[in-house]
Amino acid sequence: MASSLASWHDYPIPYDVHRLPYPRLHAIMGTCLAHECEQTGIAATIIDRAIAAIATVKAFNAAEMESQRANASFLQLKKAARKLDRVWGTTSGIAQFVMMVMFV
Repeated sequence: MASSLASWHDYPIPYDVHRLPYPRLHAIMGTCLAHECEQTGIAATIIDRAIAAIATVKAFNAAEMESQRANASFLQLKKAARKLDRVWGTTSGIAQFVMMVMFV
């Protein structure tokens, strides 16, 4: 006895799955995440070196120079984090939009 119910294979997919933006967003997100991790490492290294050499920094009045280096590093880290946040926000927004469209 044949089933009268159609299987999911009988329905055409209304869109090309390969054209969805997810693979591109994930590639961009991986690049942004690696850049943010790199900037975090650079900032941590600058702070660690300044703390380890605090006597030298004090002796040569280099506090202003170390502060400028740290601030420049923090600015680069902030830019990298904002870029990554935009990519994550876009990915999350697309996913939530698709879920709401499916269930509402």
